[in-house]
Amino acid sequence: MSYAAAVNVMLAVHEKKTTAVDLYRPLRNYIAYTFSERDAQVADDDLQTIRQLRLDLEKPSPSSLDLRRDLLISYFRAIAAVEPRFPISPDRSHVHSLTFTWFDAFRSNKTAALPSIHLEKAAVLFNLGAVYSQIALAADRTSAAGLKQACNGFQSAAGAFAFLKDHAAPKAVPGGPRSICRSSVP
Repeated sequence: MSYAAAVNVMLAVHEKKTTAVDLYRPLRNYIAYTFSERDAQVADDDLQTIRQLRLDLEKPSPSSLDLRRDLLISYFRAIAAVEPRFPISPDRSHVHSLTFTWFDAFRSNKTAALPSIHLEKAAVLFNLGAVYSQIALAADRTSAAGLKQACNGFQSAAGAFAFLKDHAAPKAVPGGPRSICRSSVP
């Protein structure tokens, strides 16, 4: 097989789809109930930012894969900061009125819907790995710079999937969607 033929044998992973979730109201209600209305007012700008990041995440991918990657990273950082402060789980003493729904990336008729921040983080990490693989696939691999960009993209995708497999998937959902289970992460 020639080098030119081998260049075109790369694959990218498609992103998972999700449904709309309003993070603002449940988080604000939790802060007001657990702490105070004043604390909820102080947190309002941050809650609006998280709401907007989630809304942007729900939209189809923008034309720029780099923008999509940046959005996924920003949202992941935001929910990672929320997690220790405002626990999201079915427990009645936590933020329990939020349900995150994600469709399996490989079988779109399968979904996972749970009030679990761990499911949300795992799905976002999966999509980050998918976007990195799409960035790599879109690179012009006929030039040295493009080949380097493709390698960096595939390595970043592998890193996102490895982090998902080792750290996020075990907490996400046992028996959940195949694209998040540890055994099926690329």
